Order: sequence, then C-alpha cells, then structure tokens
Amino acid sequence: MAFDASGRLLATARADGKVHVWDVDAGFCTHYFEGHTGIVTFILFHPDPNNLIVKSLIFLNSAIIC
Repeated sequence: MAFDASGRLLATARADGKVHVWDVDAGFCTHYFEGHTGIVTFILFHPDPNNLIVKSLIFLNSAIIC
C-alpha cells in the first residue's frame, strides 16, 4: 500500500491483482483498477498525481523434463 504526497489518498492492492485508491478522510474508494494477472508486489504514487506505478508477478507454466 502507498500514500500520495498529500496523505489524503491511499492505494492498496489485492492478491488477485486488483488495485483500489481510497480517499482517507471520506473513507471510500475513489478509483478501481483491474487487469494484472498476477499478485501485485509494488505500488507507488507517481509524481504526476494522475498515475500509479504498479508491479505484479507474472506466472509462467514450467516443467522439469527428466
């Protein structure tokens, strides 16, 4: 989770890849994003307040051949 520079917005991420931005004072979700297929591992407010930086894991199928 991450706060914006003003401390009024909080970004949270869920294990299913969904990201929410919350208005801390009002206590409600202002924005909702989905589309990441993996677990979100990093979230940060960009210096431009209209952007978030989000990093997620990508799971690839792999096999061991003996």
